[in-house]
Amino acid sequence: MEKNKETSFEKFTNMIDKKAWEVSKSTGVEFEELQAQGALIYLYCLNKFDVSKASFSTFLCLSLNRLYEFAYYFRDRNRDDTLSEIAENSLESRKNNPTLKEVLEAAKETLTEDGYRLIDWILNRSWDFQGKNKPCLAMAMRNFGWNRDYSKSVWNECKIWWNKVGKTLYK
Repeated sequence: MEKNKETSFEKFTNMIDKKAWEVSKSTGVEFEELQAQGALIYLYCLNKFDVSKASFSTFLCLSLNRLYEFAYYFRDRNRDDTLSEIAENSLESRKNNPTLKEVLEAAKETLTEDGYRLIDWILNRSWDFQGKNKPCLAMAMRNFGWNRDYSKSVWNECKIWWNKVGKTLYK
């Protein structure tokens, strides 16, 4: 495509900078790296743009989403060796973590029957089929048929148990 004032780089620098800044904030990759990659994406768009499919600004805006892919690749490629050492040490310490069965056995010893049923439901991810990121009180109410006040009390019992006992099992 021939360059004209509709596709001049100056017209789209703000769009490139804005996307580069957004990606930089969410991925930790330096803004200047992403800005340079955004300029390369602009050049790619100049060569591949088809007037019959979309406007140039739309095509460029959609193409700039590739900055996320670049950022993840760039970050992994330039990762410091100390990070891999930290990860190895972290994995080493996780080898001694209890199994789910052991955590549930500890819960059974101290929680009420309904408290145990709730913690079992949460930890076994029985709520997961509902397409939610995490369980909530309303889901527990529906699942167990409990009223709101009783659900809150059981939920709090599990919360207190987890903060005092459950987390400590993983240290």
